[in-house]
Amino acid sequence: MRNRLYLSTIDPAAGNVARQYGLGIEIAEFCTAWNLDRELSATKKTLEKTLAGISRRLLHGPFNELFPCAIDPKARELTAFRFSQAAALAREYGATKLVLHGGFNPQMYYRQWYVEQSAVFWREFLAKLPEGLTVCVE
Repeated sequence: MRNRLYLSTIDPAAGNVARQYGLGIEIAEFCTAWNLDRELSATKKTLEKTLAGISRRLLHGPFNELFPCAIDPKARELTAFRFSQAAALAREYGATKLVLHGGFNPQMYYRQWYVEQSAVFWREFLAKLPEGLTVCVE
């Protein structure tokens, strides 16, 4: 059972608890895109300590204002760019799973549009991912 449990780094004690009980860890620092840019070096320093000695890792990618089914092509480009940054970081940190959000918002998109356009986005995006990385869509 422990090999299926991950603690989120949203809790500052996650690293210590994961080490103590032999659990995996979800790297959540990159849920917010500014940690991919202006706070990247500080975030990486903090993560070094948190992740030490924990081999099972998954990374949660950014999700604010990111919509794989966006009508605006530039918004889709931004989504692909941010998700690609997260995939590169997952590889860097040895994470085998990448959690990404599907971006469904019923007040913005008709269900049919969401399904059709999301399929287009995910086909293109997943084709570019490195082997061994599983995407989990929330």
